[in-house]
Amino acid sequence: VFEKVVGYIINAGDLKLEAKDVSPDMSLKDDLDLDSVGSLTAIMDLEEYYNIAIDDSQLVALKTVGDVVALVEAGLENYSVAKP
Repeated sequence: VFEKVVGYIINAGDLKLEAKDVSPDMSLKDDLDLDSVGSLTAIMDLEEYYNIAIDDSQLVALKTVGDVVALVEAGLENYSVAKP
């Protein structure tokens, strides 16, 4: 999940980084210079890719790459639990 999240973050923010240079503790805003539009784009793309739904209220708490990974993993966990 981490590698996929990093890929979407890099693409959404049009960042001049390689995935190997990104760590879970990096700040989306301060370290990666990702604005709110880039963050939202990455989240929407990840929702579509993983077929999950992330509540808008959870987006405010996203500060680091690791936060995004944890949110996606929680969405995947909830999805698999909810499936019949």
